[in-house]
Amino acid sequence: MPNRGLARLLLFSLFFPALTAVSGCEGEYSEDRMQQEIEQKRSDFQEKTEDKRGSDAYLDAARDMVDRYHEFAEHHPDNPESADYVYRAAMIQTEALGDFDGALESLQQLVDTWPEHERAPFALFLIGYTASQYMHDYDRAEEAYEQFLDKYPDHEMAESIAYEKEHLGRSPFEYDFWDNIE
Repeated sequence: MPNRGLARLLLFSLFFPALTAVSGCEGEYSEDRMQQEIEQKRSDFQEKTEDKRGSDAYLDAARDMVDRYHEFAEHHPDNPESADYVYRAAMIQTEALGDFDGALESLQQLVDTWPEHERAPFALFLIGYTASQYMHDYDRAEEAYEQFLDKYPDHEMAESIAYEKEHLGRSPFEYDFWDNIE
Protein backbone atom coordinates (compact mmCIF):
# COMPACT_ATOMS: atom_id res chain seq x y z
CA MET A 1 0.00 0.00 0.00
CA PRO A 2 2.93 2.44 -0.07
CA ASN A 3 1.82 3.37 -3.59
CA ARG A 4 -1.37 4.98 -2.23
CA GLY A 5 0.65 7.41 -0.05
CA LEU A 6 2.95 8.15 -2.96
CA ALA A 7 -0.08 8.75 -5.21
CA ARG A 8 -1.58 11.18 -2.69
CA LEU A 9 1.71 13.02 -2.38
CA LEU A 10 2.02 13.22 -6.16
CA LEU A 11 -1.56 14.50 -6.52
CA PHE A 12 -1.04 17.05 -3.75
CA SER A 13 2.22 18.30 -5.28
CA LEU A 14 0.56 18.67 -8.68
CA PHE A 15 -2.65 20.35 -7.56
CA PHE A 16 -1.48 22.52 -4.67
CA PRO A 17 0.49 24.98 -6.86
CA ALA A 18 -2.46 25.20 -9.26
CA LEU A 19 -4.87 25.76 -6.38
CA THR A 20 -2.62 28.46 -4.95
CA ALA A 21 -2.41 30.23 -8.32
CA VAL A 22 -6.17 30.05 -8.87
CA SER A 23 -6.94 31.38 -5.42
CA GLY A 24 -4.75 34.42 -6.04
CA CYS A 25 -2.54 33.72 -3.07
CA GLU A 26 0.83 35.28 -3.84
CA GLY A 27 2.13 35.13 -0.32
CA GLU A 28 4.01 38.04 1.14
CA TYR A 29 4.12 39.96 -2.17
CA SER A 30 0.39 40.06 -2.95
CA GLU A 31 -0.75 43.57 -3.87
CA ASP A 32 -3.47 43.65 -1.24
CA ARG A 33 -1.22 42.43 1.54
CA MET A 34 1.58 44.81 0.60
CA GLN A 35 -0.80 47.77 0.38
CA GLN A 36 -2.26 46.95 3.80
CA GLU A 37 1.25 46.84 5.24
CA ILE A 38 2.08 50.14 3.57
CA GLU A 39 -1.00 51.78 5.06
CA GLN A 40 -0.09 50.46 8.51
CA LYS A 41 3.51 51.63 8.16
CA ARG A 42 2.35 55.03 6.86
CA SER A 43 0.13 55.42 9.91
CA ASP A 44 3.02 54.45 12.19
CA PHE A 45 5.33 56.87 10.38
CA GLN A 46 2.87 59.75 10.66
CA GLU A 47 2.49 59.04 14.35
CA LYS A 48 6.27 59.13 14.82
CA THR A 49 6.47 62.32 12.74
CA GLU A 50 4.11 64.09 15.10
CA ASP A 51 5.89 62.87 18.21
CA LYS A 52 9.61 62.69 17.59
CA ARG A 53 10.82 64.05 14.25
CA GLY A 54 14.53 63.30 14.00
CA SER A 55 14.53 60.55 16.64
CA ASP A 56 15.93 57.10 15.92
CA ALA A 57 12.39 55.68 15.86
CA TYR A 58 11.34 58.33 13.34
CA LEU A 59 14.35 57.68 11.08
CA ASP A 60 13.80 53.92 11.28
CA ALA A 61 10.13 54.38 10.35
CA ALA A 62 11.14 56.64 7.44
CA ARG A 63 13.63 54.08 6.10
CA ASP A 64 11.01 51.35 6.52
CA MET A 65 8.49 53.39 4.49
CA VAL A 66 11.03 53.92 1.70
CA ASP A 67 11.78 50.19 1.64
CA ARG A 68 8.08 49.26 1.58
CA TYR A 69 7.32 51.67 -1.25
CA HIS A 70 10.21 50.38 -3.36
CA GLU A 71 9.41 46.76 -2.61
CA PHE A 72 5.81 47.23 -3.76
CA ALA A 73 6.90 48.98 -6.97
CA GLU A 74 9.44 46.25 -7.68
CA HIS A 75 6.87 43.47 -7.34
CA HIS A 76 3.92 45.32 -8.91
CA PRO A 77 5.26 47.74 -11.55
CA ASP A 78 1.96 47.67 -13.46
CA ASN A 79 -0.08 48.76 -10.45
CA PRO A 80 -1.11 52.42 -10.78
CA GLU A 81 0.04 53.08 -7.19
CA SER A 82 3.65 52.06 -7.89
CA ALA A 83 4.77 55.36 -9.44
CA ASP A 84 3.15 57.29 -6.57
CA TYR A 85 4.87 55.06 -4.03
CA VAL A 86 8.29 55.65 -5.61
CA TYR A 87 7.57 59.39 -5.64
CA ARG A 88 6.61 59.27 -1.94
CA ALA A 89 9.80 57.33 -1.21
CA ALA A 90 11.81 60.13 -2.84
CA MET A 91 10.03 62.75 -0.75
CA ILE A 92 10.79 60.85 2.46
CA GLN A 93 14.39 60.34 1.39
CA THR A 94 14.75 64.08 0.83
CA GLU A 95 12.75 65.56 3.68
CA ALA A 96 13.07 63.02 6.48
CA LEU A 97 16.38 61.33 5.78
CA GLY A 98 18.40 63.93 3.86
CA ASP A 99 19.35 61.12 1.49
CA PHE A 100 19.60 63.18 -1.70
CA ASP A 101 21.39 60.49 -3.71
CA GLY A 102 18.68 57.98 -2.80
CA ALA A 103 15.97 60.51 -3.65
CA LEU A 104 17.50 61.16 -7.07
CA GLU A 105 17.64 57.41 -7.73
CA SER A 106 13.97 57.08 -6.79
CA LEU A 107 12.95 60.03 -8.96
CA GLN A 108 14.98 58.70 -11.90
CA GLN A 109 13.32 55.29 -11.43
CA LEU A 110 9.93 57.00 -11.71
CA VAL A 111 10.97 58.85 -14.88
CA ASP A 112 12.48 55.73 -16.47
CA THR A 113 9.80 53.23 -15.48
CA TRP A 114 6.67 55.40 -15.79
CA PRO A 115 7.57 58.19 -18.28
CA GLU A 116 3.90 58.87 -19.05
CA HIS A 117 2.85 59.15 -15.40
CA GLU A 118 1.59 62.57 -14.32
CA ARG A 119 4.42 62.87 -11.78
CA ALA A 120 7.22 62.14 -14.30
CA PRO A 121 7.75 65.76 -15.41
CA PHE A 122 7.79 67.01 -11.83
CA ALA A 123 10.19 64.19 -10.90
CA LEU A 124 12.61 65.39 -13.60
CA PHE A 125 12.33 68.93 -12.28
CA LEU A 126 13.03 67.68 -8.73
CA ILE A 127 16.10 65.80 -9.95
CA GLY A 128 17.48 69.04 -11.35
CA TYR A 129 16.42 71.15 -8.39
CA THR A 130 17.76 68.73 -5.77
CA ALA A 131 21.04 68.24 -7.64
CA SER A 132 21.47 72.01 -7.95
CA GLN A 133 20.22 73.34 -4.62
CA TYR A 134 21.19 70.59 -2.19
CA MET A 135 24.09 68.81 -3.85
CA HIS A 136 25.60 71.62 -5.94
CA ASP A 137 25.93 69.12 -8.80
CA TYR A 138 25.21 71.54 -11.61
CA ASP A 139 26.10 69.09 -14.39
CA ARG A 140 23.50 66.64 -13.14
CA ALA A 141 20.97 69.44 -12.71
CA GLU A 142 21.59 70.70 -16.24
CA GLU A 143 21.20 67.18 -17.61
CA ALA A 144 17.85 66.76 -15.84
CA TYR A 145 16.62 70.15 -17.01
CA GLU A 146 17.65 69.38 -20.60
CA GLN A 147 15.90 66.03 -20.41
CA PHE A 148 12.78 67.79 -19.11
CA LEU A 149 12.81 70.35 -21.91
CA ASP A 150 13.35 67.63 -24.53
CA LYS A 151 10.57 65.38 -23.23
CA TYR A 152 8.06 67.99 -22.13
CA PRO A 153 8.66 71.19 -24.17
CA ASP A 154 5.04 72.31 -23.85
CA HIS A 155 4.70 71.60 -20.14
CA GLU A 156 3.55 74.47 -17.93
CA MET A 157 6.90 74.38 -16.08
CA ALA A 158 9.09 74.45 -19.22
CA GLU A 159 9.68 78.22 -19.18
CA SER A 160 10.66 78.20 -15.51
CA ILE A 161 12.97 75.25 -16.01
CA ALA A 162 14.67 76.94 -18.97
CA TYR A 163 15.26 79.94 -16.68
CA GLU A 164 16.62 77.70 -13.91
CA LYS A 165 18.93 76.00 -16.40
CA GLU A 166 20.22 79.34 -17.67
CA HIS A 167 21.09 80.48 -14.14
CA LEU A 168 22.44 77.25 -12.66
CA GLY A 169 24.98 77.78 -9.91
CA ARG A 170 24.54 81.53 -9.84
CA SER A 171 23.31 83.64 -6.99
CA PRO A 172 20.34 85.95 -7.64
CA PHE A 173 22.83 88.79 -7.03
CA GLU A 174 24.83 87.71 -10.09
CA TYR A 175 22.09 88.32 -12.65
CA ASP A 176 19.18 90.64 -13.24
CA PHE A 177 16.74 88.84 -10.93
CA TRP A 178 16.46 91.79 -8.58
CA ASP A 179 16.14 94.30 -11.42
CA ASN A 180 12.88 92.63 -12.52
CA ILE A 181 11.18 92.94 -9.14
CA GLU A 182 9.00 96.02 -8.78
